[in-house]
Amino acid sequence: MKSNAINEALSLILKSPITYLASVQHKEEHYFLCIGSHSFFIVDSKLETVKAEVFFAHVQRLILDTSKNKYIFLQLHENRDPNVPLKLILSTENRSALVEQIKSAWKADHMFRLGKIYD
Repeated sequence: MKSNAINEALSLILKSPITYLASVQHKEEHYFLCIGSHSFFIVDSKLETVKAEVFFAHVQRLILDTSKNKYIFLQLHENRDPNVPLKLILSTENRSALVEQIKSAWKADHMFRLGKIYD
């Protein structure tokens, strides 16, 4: 979802620049996933409560279900916030765009933290 006004408002609320916003579902609950510079945020569907912040440094693996085109599996590191599950299975209608945004943000964060540039 691309809206400068919404991204700017969420950036102020979350105190982090937001580059992308996606509607996702996890365990039958609807959320917004907000991609930031060094983490992504899971916000309730009413945009009232931040349910979790997941740092890209804690994302170990992203797996796509090839039999269905809307599921994303994220395996997180043990060092993550203990309130965030070790495994997140998200459903979204625009999986390809969300995956590209997560991959780009993860790579940029990785280069920033390690001071290395990758192709």
